[in-house]
Amino acid sequence: MLFYADKDIRHLLLINPDNPSGNFIPLNELMDLLAWTQQRNIHLILDESFVDFSEKSVENTLLKNEVLETYPHLTVIKSISKSYGVPGLRLGIAASSDKEIISYLRKNMAIWNINSFAEFYLQIYSKYNNDYQNACKKFIAERQRFFEVLQQVDFLRVIPSQANYFLCEVTSRFSSTKLVSLLLEHNLLLKDCSTKTGFDGRNYIRIAIRDTEDNNYLAENLKKTASMSINICICGGGGLGHVIAGVAAHKGFNVSILTRHPDQWNPSLLIEDCRGNTFSGSLACVTANPAEVIPHSDIVLLCLPGFAIEEELLHIQPFLQEKTCIGSVVSCTGFFFTAYRILGKTASLFGFQRAPFIARVQTYGQKALLLGYKKELQIATVNISKSDILLRTLQEMLDTPVRMLHHFLEASLTNSNPLLHPARLYSLFHTWSRGKTYHEIPGFYNSWDEESSELLIACVQ
Repeated sequence: MLFYADKDIRHLLLINPDNPSGNFIPLNELMDLLAWTQQRNIHLILDESFVDFSEKSVENTLLKNEVLETYPHLTVIKSISKSYGVPGLRLGIAASSDKEIISYLRKNMAIWNINSFAEFYLQIYSKYNNDYQNACKKFIAERQRFFEVLQQVDFLRVIPSQANYFLCEVTSRFSSTKLVSLLLEHNLLLKDCSTKTGFDGRNYIRIAIRDTEDNNYLAENLKKTASMSINICICGGGGLGHVIAGVAAHKGFNVSILTRHPDQWNPSLLIEDCRGNTFSGSLACVTANPAEVIPHSDIVLLCLPGFAIEEELLHIQPFLQEKTCIGSVVSCTGFFFTAYRILGKTASLFGFQRAPFIARVQTYGQKALLLGYKKELQIATVNISKSDILLRTLQEMLDTPVRMLHHFLEASLTNSNPLLHPARLYSLFHTWSRGKTYHEIPGFYNSWDEESSELLIACVQ
C-alpha cells in the first residue's frame, strides 16, 4: 500500500495468486488492502483465476456475497477455464455489488457470449464440487512434493507458488531459451519467460504442475540435461576408470579419458554389471595430453593407485581451472595431503572413502565388468562451497547413494587394503602346494577373477 500511497490511481488490478510467479497475498493482508482502497475511493479489481489452487482456498477467496456487499468498490473476476481445466469453453466470472459496473458489462457484452455446451457445463458443474475440492487437495500435496524435487536441480531457483505452476530462475549452465529447446527434444514444453515484459532478458522459465508421473518425467529429464553440461575427466585406464567412465557416459555426462594409451581405446565403452544391466556410452575425448581435456573439465577424478597420484597431479596441475573439483576414488593413500602440497590449500578436493565399484577390465579400452555395487558411498570434501551439488552429481553419475563425511580425515585414515588384499591373495594362492611353480607372474589387478570379487563382497558386507 505504501507503494501506491503517492500515486493518483482510480483502478487497481491485482492477480492473486500472481501469474507467472505464483505469489500469493494472504487473506488478512488482502482485507487491509480492501479497506485502504475503499478509503481512497479506488476501484479494486481482483483476479482470482488461480485461487482454487492455494492452500485453504475456500477461506482465501473474496468471491462471497457478504464481502461484495460490504465493499461495492470491489470487482472479483475468475476464469472457470483455468480453474477447472476446460480452456475450450472460454468461461469466466465477474462479480460486484456495484450495479453500474454490472449494467455496463451487460451493455457492452456480446449477446451470444457463450455457446450451448459451455452453458450446459455451468448447469452441471456444481454436481462435481466435492470431487473438485478433493482433487485440489491432492494437487496441493503434489505441488509440495514436486517443489522439493525441483529444488534438487542445481541450476534452478524454484520460487514458492500457490498456483498451478512454478516460476524458476535458470541460474547456471544454460540460458532459459537453450533449456527450453533441449527439453523440447524430450517432448517437454516449458514456457520461456525471458522475452516477457519485466524480466529484462533474465533467464526464467515457467513449469506447469501436472500429475506425479508427468512431474517425475520432467524432473528426470532436467537432471539428465544438467549432466549433459558437466564435463568429467577420468584419469587412469584401470578397471575403475573403465567402469566409472562407461556408467557416467551412459548417464549422459560428457566424459573424457586421460590415459597413457589413448590409441587402445574405442570411442565408446560397454559395461556389463552383476545384475544383468548393460551400460553403453560414447566418450567425448581420449587423450594422453592434459591440455586437451583438463581446462574444460568440471570434475577431474583420479582412478589411480596411491603411488601414481603425485605424478598425475603434477601432470595436470598447469591446466587446472580455479573452480575444477579434483577427486580420488580412494583417499586413504594420502590423496588430500598430496593434493594440498602440489595444488595449494585452496584447491577444491573430494575423495571417496572406498572405491565405488568392484570392477574388472575385460577388453582394454572397450569393455569392462561391474562386479559389485556398494550399498552406499562416502565422500569427504575440502574447499567445495556447493558440496551438496557435487554429492547429487556423483549419485547420478555412479547410480549409488552417496553420503557426506564430516572431515577428510575420515576418508584418509580408512585403508581398505586389509580387506582388498587378503581376498585377492587368497584367490591367487589358496591352491598352491609344495612344488607348484608359476610360469608367469600372477597379476593382482589385471587378472582379477570372479572368486576374488565374491570373497571381497563377502568381506565388506
